[in-house]
Amino acid sequence: FRALVLLENDPPAWPKQMPEVFATALPTPALLVGGQADSPKTDAVGRFYASAEHARHADGHRPLPKDPAAREELVRRICSFIRVNTAS
Repeated sequence: FRALVLLENDPPAWPKQMPEVFATALPTPALLVGGQADSPKTDAVGRFYASAEHARHADGHRPLPKDPAAREELVRRICSFIRVNTAS
């Protein structure tokens, strides 16, 4: 993978199940989207990646904001993140 976009994720169980795989941060750039201004779960997942960006919206546990303008802005950010990180 060249880049990951994780939408409203919860901390995974696999780092505890396979600690040797997560002994060092994963090199894949990740964009982590959380539905709260402060998202401890999203922040916790960010530590597994060497390069993690965070995007937030305030509509709770849902992948994208309800507001069309806010949703469009987040989709543009996701597309930009993917383009930047997958360009050859």
